[in-house]
Amino acid sequence: MAPSGGQPEESGGVSMKVRSVLAGVMLLALLLTIQFVVPAASQQPPPAVPEGKILFDSDAPTPGADRNVWVVNPDGSGGVNLTEIEPAGDVDAAFSPDATTVVFSSCRTESPVVENLNCSLLAQASPDLSDSNIHVMKSDGTGVVPLTTTTQSPTNDGDADIYKNDNGVRIAFVSFRDGNSEIYIMNGDGTGQTRLTTDLLVSPISDLGPAFSPDGEQIAFSRGGDIWVMRKDGSARRSLTSGPADDRDPSWSPDGSRIAFSRDRGIYTLGANGGTPAAVIAPGLLESTTYKQPAFSPDGQWIAFSSNRDGDFDIYRIAPNGSGSPIAITNNAADDDSPDWVENFQVNVEQLSVPASPGSIPLSAIPLQPGAPNADPATAPIKIEELG
Repeated sequence: MAPSGGQPEESGGVSMKVRSVLAGVMLLALLLTIQFVVPAASQQPPPAVPEGKILFDSDAPTPGADRNVWVVNPDGSGGVNLTEIEPAGDVDAAFSPDATTVVFSSCRTESPVVENLNCSLLAQASPDLSDSNIHVMKSDGTGVVPLTTTTQSPTNDGDADIYKNDNGVRIAFVSFRDGNSEIYIMNGDGTGQTRLTTDLLVSPISDLGPAFSPDGEQIAFSRGGDIWVMRKDGSARRSLTSGPADDRDPSWSPDGSRIAFSRDRGIYTLGANGGTPAAVIAPGLLESTTYKQPAFSPDGQWIAFSSNRDGDFDIYRIAPNGSGSPIAITNNAADDDSPDWVENFQVNVEQLSVPASPGSIPLSAIPLQPGAPNADPATAPIKIEELG
């Protein structure tokens, strides 16, 4: 006679085996689910490539040579040299909001005494000898017209921004013509040049980097290392930042709610009415990297900037909240600076065939695409109207 507990023991053993089999089946099903679900997630389409065009100045294709104005797609493709001329020193370019006009600074109208010297290097070595002027051109690099041609020396007109609407064109710029770095404004044809900022020469403060708000009613600028805002006529000036940090290079968000700017060697944003600056990207205490010259994308989803994080200065983009790693737009041996981003690029610029993957455009390998420097305004006019 079998022990009274034998049958239950046999039944319990069978039950444990069944549970083990079921557990194995469930584990296999889970593994299969993971195997098929994970690849599906990884195959989601990447974020859309930003649209528009980015202007910047560069000493490509020969590092250390004079600088020219370039335009490139936000993914790094289609680089075109718009102002190929030596010597020229074409820098600080900015699109008009409708992308039909580009304003920039150049010493191509330099005096004959130094006309054969490298203008960019001359300006850095001895500003008193370099008379740069504001120029405009069409977005394809043709129809270059000088707007400031004062014979007073030094002038050092540069750092310009342009606003254009149905009523006409306004250009804000920096000039040294009165003995200090001050901000001026003029009409799109160079008339009506008016000084907006004033400082006593006994204690001058440098005013730099004017940037029009999206509606054209305000101008952000750097004053003595702080970010300021004023009306387009120079009134109602107010500071947004203060302190020992060196704040400069303001750039408005497309909706006008925030301003990106360079602080020391990093990039920050703050509200258009002030507040606490938020870091976008900044070097560590022991790093020598510099992040500078931010420019919002037209949709506000990116900030383009210049950085030497990989050696020389290249153009990058990053999310305004600083998430993710910077994405290289240019990658070459030259120094690329002063990006400006526009959405509706209406002029058909021929795209050159460049053997480079997106985000890694070797500008040194791009054949130059010359514009029409010093074009006769009578034969190649830029259609701009004076504001009333």
